[in-house]
Amino acid sequence: MILFCWWLKKCSILTIRSLCLGLISCPVLGQVTVPSPKAFEQKVQLQAVKMSLDDMLEVVTKQTQVSILVDDEPILENTSLTFDGSLHDTLDKVADSFDYTWRVSRAGVVLMSKRFKNPNERPQMNMPEMRDMAREIVRALTLVDYIRDEAQANEAVRRLFQSLTPAQHNALESGARVYGAELQPEQRATLQQAIFTRTFLPALKLWEDAIPRLENLQHSTLLARPRTPTPPTHDYFYRYRDADGKLHSFEIQHMVYGDNDGEVRTP
Repeated sequence: MILFCWWLKKCSILTIRSLCLGLISCPVLGQVTVPSPKAFEQKVQLQAVKMSLDDMLEVVTKQTQVSILVDDEPILENTSLTFDGSLHDTLDKVADSFDYTWRVSRAGVVLMSKRFKNPNERPQMNMPEMRDMAREIVRALTLVDYIRDEAQANEAVRRLFQSLTPAQHNALESGARVYGAELQPEQRATLQQAIFTRTFLPALKLWEDAIPRLENLQHSTLLARPRTPTPPTHDYFYRYRDADGKLHSFEIQHMVYGDNDGEVRTP
């Protein structure tokens, strides 16, 4: 029950109404009758004029008694749709109009999920989950063997070339290729560390920087400063503190570097 309530909290409050309509007709509250395949052959008449997804599904639910649950809310607020056909085809039409897809769960509930064909659509963001995700990514990145010190990031590459044999040097200088499978075990390990360092170190720095931003989001600030008096224009800044307590500030539209009241302006 707790898990089910948590799941509902993550869904659109408006669209939960569509699920509730399907539960009303059940003999026991919360008991959902699994619809048979023939249920989706039911005829549905839809005359929607500038109607939201939630309102369309309310019409469909009242006509078919099939429970429908929608994940998140569409970017399209409303649309017009006239259709007379089976429930299956109606759900296809409605889902396509709002950039969704649909399926039937084991419990018999129609689940509608965003398909993100519209480039302006964005996944639903849950800030606690994003913070946990950032910490998990950092933990995963620190399990890989590579050089953590950015100043020493090229050390593995230098050690690799210093370990090349005269024959390998001659092959490279003559234009031939030396394949990884031809390297000695110690050389392959050094090559792997060099690749991992170049690949994972930049990502580690980005995610380590993201953690304090996400954790201190509620304490971050927006700041406006005058740019020109006539016409009156302002520069807008976003400010946050990193894990060491240092205050960082960056301009929202374009970067401005330099000291300002002890702040460090960074991208």
